[in-house]
Amino acid sequence: MEQLDHQSWESRVVSKMVRRSLTQACQEMSLLRATQSHSRVVPRLSVAPMLDWTDRHFRYMARLLTKKTHLYTEMVADNALLRGKPVAVRRFGCGEEPASVQLGGSVPATLGAAAKLCVDMGYKEINLNVGCPSSKGQDNCLYGVVLMRNPQLVSDCMSAICDSVPQEIPCTVKCRLGVDDDESYEQLCRFIHTVHTGTRGRVWHFIIHARKAILDLNLSPKQNRNIPPLKYDIVYKLVKEFPHLKFTLNGGVKSLKEAKEHLRSGVHGVMIGRAAYKHPLQILANADREIFGIQSPHLTREDILAKYIEYMEEEICRSPEERSLISNIVKPAIQLFSGVPKVALFRQVLEAERKKGKGVRQMFDVALQIFHDNGERKSPAQASQ
Repeated sequence: MEQLDHQSWESRVVSKMVRRSLTQACQEMSLLRATQSHSRVVPRLSVAPMLDWTDRHFRYMARLLTKKTHLYTEMVADNALLRGKPVAVRRFGCGEEPASVQLGGSVPATLGAAAKLCVDMGYKEINLNVGCPSSKGQDNCLYGVVLMRNPQLVSDCMSAICDSVPQEIPCTVKCRLGVDDDESYEQLCRFIHTVHTGTRGRVWHFIIHARKAILDLNLSPKQNRNIPPLKYDIVYKLVKEFPHLKFTLNGGVKSLKEAKEHLRSGVHGVMIGRAAYKHPLQILANADREIFGIQSPHLTREDILAKYIEYMEEEICRSPEERSLISNIVKPAIQLFSGVPKVALFRQVLEAERKKGKGVRQMFDVALQIFHDNGERKSPAQASQ
């Protein structure tokens, strides 16, 4: 009898082990299916989300220059978006696609609601800011790289985002290599693993700014973009460490030549920041041909400016409040003349004409007179040489 009881106990133990193994196997299979259910297409080139820079006006002009480069909004706090701000994010369209929205926040429910709203507006990707070197955001919203100290919270936030949007919408994370002393490779791998598995495989694309953030010394965001050293080799290593995931490299990339070198090193995508904004003719106008292997739009600088002036006039007519913010809408157009002699004077004349109350077309008509036109019309690619 005692022997039978022992055999029965062994049978129950074995049965539990089998069930546990099957459950674990089912969970792993579910995770694998979730990962494979997406097309897993990662943009080979994208422009980083930058506050006060990558607004909808810049994105409109960028799309005149490149049809394939992926664009991101400025970061928007989740609770601000739910209260109806900023209006600019709500005005998605105007041929911006492909474009993604970057959210900032740390409350899962609020992020989920904001993500759903963004998808309803037409955005095709939701990105969470876990890389901005700031411990506070607008409206006392916690966001940015400080969240890397709490991988489980990031996982919970991303789970809420994923559960709020359709399966086909990519949900991604932009982060750094670490923060302050929490910068070991093991900690970074643990962060990625926690977020990926915690979302049941829905998060499979990580955009890595290839330097850590320093918060303890109260460095400014600008200093955090320059003082911590870049460590591209760690991003390359992550690609091999997690072959089932996708990685985009960000940080310090200043040219398409550098972007192509990183792509050849194995990363799935490259994200360019301020260089793309400051030198759109050198980078964005050549991106389709050099990165994506398709023909770039054949537009001269004058053609692009003419189209953008039409856009500015339509925006001001549609939204009278843009008149008071005319310097914001003009700012991207000035970058078309980056590197051109007398560009500083050109900027001063534009500002002087704005203060006189002139319309954007009149402003540019006057300001453009300072350039000596030799009659030669150059394409953006030629103008960048």
